[in-house]
Amino acid sequence: FETVKNFPLLLQAWALVAADRPAWRLELYGSGSLEEALRTQVSLLGLDRSVTIAPWREDPHELFDRAAVLALPSLVEGLPLVILEAFAREVAVVSTDSSPGVADLVGSGRGALVREFTPEAFAEGLASMMDDQELRLRSVSAARSRVEHHALPVVVDEWRQLLGGLGWRRSPG
Repeated sequence: FETVKNFPLLLQAWALVAADRPAWRLELYGSGSLEEALRTQVSLLGLDRSVTIAPWREDPHELFDRAAVLALPSLVEGLPLVILEAFAREVAVVSTDSSPGVADLVGSGRGALVREFTPEAFAEGLASMMDDQELRLRSVSAARSRVEHHALPVVVDEWRQLLGGLGWRRSPG
């Protein structure tokens, strides 16, 4: 829970959507310097019944298997593995447009890509995924190609081609 992950924005957005969706829960997993501030924000926003803050888990597959939507409100990301993990587990994604890597993964119907870093814009992205199961299914289906594109054999082959083009040759043995 650090500034760059932008969880205060997510909590503000959640406050805008949670009251109309009482069956939904927001679960935050991690640790960091902002953990107590986030717990305070949850209380101040009256979200104690719908938000859980828990320690990070080494194996998050169980979490993905129960999730319907991954929310990633980061200010800056590179190529976030968590999005690929969500796609691989057939979880829809709502993310801020925090890098070209995120836009490449989530854009073009593979999730909700939120371009404005405001609670209202993120709430709109969340609400669209929360309220429309068909949209979630379509985005997950479209995301499968991105997972396949980032599979280890594909990435290794691309690196070999790149390095080969630069004159790098694998040493014998």
